[in-house]
Amino acid sequence: MLDDPFVRSIPADDLPAGTRILVAVSGGPDSIALLHALGALAPARQWDLRVAHINHQLRGNDSDADETFVRNVAAAGSLPVDVTSVDTNGHAVQNRVSLETAARELRYAALRESLGRWPGDIIATGHTRDDQAETVLMRLLRGSGLTGLAAMRPRRGDLVRPLLAVPRASVLQFLQAHNLPFRLDRSNLTSSHWRNRLRLEVLPVLERESPGIRLRLAATAALLQPDADYVRAESSDTLTALAGDGPGELNLALWRALHPTMRRGSLRLLIEQTTGRPPELSAGQLLELERELLAAGPSVRMIRVSGSVTVWLTGRFVSLLEPSPRDEEWTSVAVELPGETVISPGTLRASREPVADREDLKRMLAVVGPWHAVLDATAVAELRMRPRLTGDRIRPLGAPGRRKIQDVMVDRQVPSAHRAGWPLVTAGDEIVWIPGVIRSETARVHSNTTEVIHLKFRPSPALYRARIPRHFGQI
Repeated sequence: MLDDPFVRSIPADDLPAGTRILVAVSGGPDSIALLHALGALAPARQWDLRVAHINHQLRGNDSDADETFVRNVAAAGSLPVDVTSVDTNGHAVQNRVSLETAARELRYAALRESLGRWPGDIIATGHTRDDQAETVLMRLLRGSGLTGLAAMRPRRGDLVRPLLAVPRASVLQFLQAHNLPFRLDRSNLTSSHWRNRLRLEVLPVLERESPGIRLRLAATAALLQPDADYVRAESSDTLTALAGDGPGELNLALWRALHPTMRRGSLRLLIEQTTGRPPELSAGQLLELERELLAAGPSVRMIRVSGSVTVWLTGRFVSLLEPSPRDEEWTSVAVELPGETVISPGTLRASREPVADREDLKRMLAVVGPWHAVLDATAVAELRMRPRLTGDRIRPLGAPGRRKIQDVMVDRQVPSAHRAGWPLVTAGDEIVWIPGVIRSETARVHSNTTEVIHLKFRPSPALYRARIPRHFGQI
């Protein structure tokens, strides 16, 4: 087997001697061929191999049969194996992503968990040149720029793809030559998914019209990768120079002065650094975001770029907030006065303070911000904190009548994921304050106020990131 051209095609640059390799094995032809090729080379190159299999629970008995097959292959080669079962359907529904995206996210998370638990050095996957060609074509049809068309890399971080330059035909020849069994995912033989339709219907037509199209598509990715790396490095330096006051912020005026390539590159990198993952944005979405930021006026507003990316315009800055998981559920609690009240969204500190005169009161009001409130102590009975209830209303400070809390939160652009658990401060049946959002007319201070209750809310990091990045009117 060592003399087989397929085995000799495995590059050594990314897999030096002594590397501990976690091999991702689905049971399909590509991953089985990769495992046997690495196994043949392992003694001479002093590699330590371990098998990892992810059961996505998408195909019922077939998924379980794949798992059993991989366990048997690992046992036959005297290799340890890690098997992880994931709820792909549940993840897709909960995060509002496609099954393909959900499977990919869960797969790589599980692989990296196995790698760290081992511990190993690198994860090897069986992506071939055909996979690369399909990826380039998919991104081209979706609309993609330099970064997207550069597609998959032979090596990125803790991930290596030793077969990325190898055509699938060579994989099948290798398996046949050595009589190596593998599993076939029957869902790959249907046209229910876009990638399958490209593989089964579109690429064969393109191959007839332009023989060698798969090779050229993959070669295009390889050609563009150094250019994409250069833009990424320049974008990183640009982000450092344009950084705003908080995480995920950049100076809008300086950004507008950049070359278009750097504008789009810095936006992509900003999203990746803030969310912790590469953005799944088409070239069209990125161009539309660029146009909106170039044309934006000084007003505060929100731009929903995609299901996972929200951008806030705050006049001077672009602020990118990752949608956070919903806050932990919590119930109504009495406010410790004086003292601290701790809830999952943050901590409220309350104190009573005398007011010496009108000037003293003005000084108090002058220093408070959106996370502070000053109430007239004589107008407040028991203070409590609770989450929002359906139908809740507030009398906004300085405005006539009552407004629904839901409408206020929408107007103030509180992210929907946080609205249900956002803390409200009540006095009796009246809502006197929504920390970080708005004050009520109830218990407002006046010229005859002699004692105040000073409230200071310290939000959790997730709640702080979700607040509107501006000063919220009157306190």
